[in-house]
Amino acid sequence: MGNMDEIREQRVRAQLQAIEARLAEHPQVAAVVAVVRGDKLIAYVVAQSGQAPDEEALRAHLKTTLAAYMIPRHFVSLDSLPLSADGAVDREALPDPQAALPRAPVAAAAPRDDHDTRTEYLAGVWSQLLGKDVGPHDNFFDLGGHSMLAVQMANRVKVDTGVRIQLMTLATQTLAQIASELPMAAKTAPTGTGFGARLKGMLRGGAAKQP
Repeated sequence: MGNMDEIREQRVRAQLQAIEARLAEHPQVAAVVAVVRGDKLIAYVVAQSGQAPDEEALRAHLKTTLAAYMIPRHFVSLDSLPLSADGAVDREALPDPQAALPRAPVAAAAPRDDHDTRTEYLAGVWSQLLGKDVGPHDNFFDLGGHSMLAVQMANRVKVDTGVRIQLMTLATQTLAQIASELPMAAKTAPTGTGFGARLKGMLRGGAAKQP
């Protein structure tokens, strides 16, 4: 298990480094660090002098080369990055993003579809993980999902329905399209507990695992 945990953590570090490298190329960005906090992928950005970073512009920049699940859910603007005594970024000293981020709405009951309980079931799972209302035409990554959340969701759906949802499916299809591939016997109440804070827990099962 130790080796597997190391591999998962190395994979996430590589993803974070790729996000940072791509954002650093943007003319509005002077410095950046990407981190995983709880269930959120967050980019802390220091803007170039006189330029306020445009979150949508940064997202569009990343989408040209990175997969949808590697797009940060939130961008937090800082005057400077905290540094340790040796000059490296002190990730532990980064401010709590909740003070700067919009409060997520409390998840309401999943939308009902009396003709297809699969849509109702999957909406319930997504609402639980993403902390917001979802509809049949929503896309998981457009709502703020990322690879770690996707693994948690895929594992839960696999347990409930026997179907493994792939990352590419999540990136290209809507909730209703994905739900249509689930068996009609899908449970209407999503199982599982809250998303784990530890990175290795979020990655359990591997994003690229095949059935």
